[in-house]
Amino acid sequence: MNGKRGFTERLAGFSARHAWLMLGIWVLLLVGAFLLAGNMDLTAEEGVSTTDAARARDLVLEDRGEPLLEEFVLVEADEGPIDEQLFESVVGSIVAEMRALPIVTSAVSYLDGATSLRTPDGRYALIQVTPNSPWMTTLRTATRYWR
Repeated sequence: MNGKRGFTERLAGFSARHAWLMLGIWVLLLVGAFLLAGNMDLTAEEGVSTTDAARARDLVLEDRGEPLLEEFVLVEADEGPIDEQLFESVVGSIVAEMRALPIVTSAVSYLDGATSLRTPDGRYALIQVTPNSPWMTTLRTATRYWR
C-alpha cells in the first residue's frame, strides 16, 4: 500500500478511540428511529393507513362499496418436460372444483382465454378465484372474532 489509510480503516480507528461517543450516537439514532416510527399514522385495525396500498384500498372501497376479495391458486409443473395435456387437466379440474363451491363467484384460468395467468415458459399457471358476497361477510365476521 502507499501508506494512506482507507476511509473504513480511519472510521474503525475513530470508533475504537471514541467508543463512548459512538455508543451515544447509536443510542440517539435508535431513539430517533423510535420517535419517527411513533409519528407514523398507525391504526389498531388496519395497520399503516398512509401507504399507497391503503390509499388504493380506500379508492376501491369508494368505487365499489365493498372490498374486492380475490384468491389465487398457483399450479406448478414438475421439473423436466411439460406434459401439456396433464397440466391442462390439472388446471381444468381445479377450476371446475372451485366453480362448484357455493362461496365462489368465479374461477378463471388461462384455459378461459386469460393468457396473462400463465408464464411464457408454461411452467406456472394462476387460477383467479373470486368469492361471493355472503362469504365476504363471513370472512369479515371471522376476522373480527380472531383479532
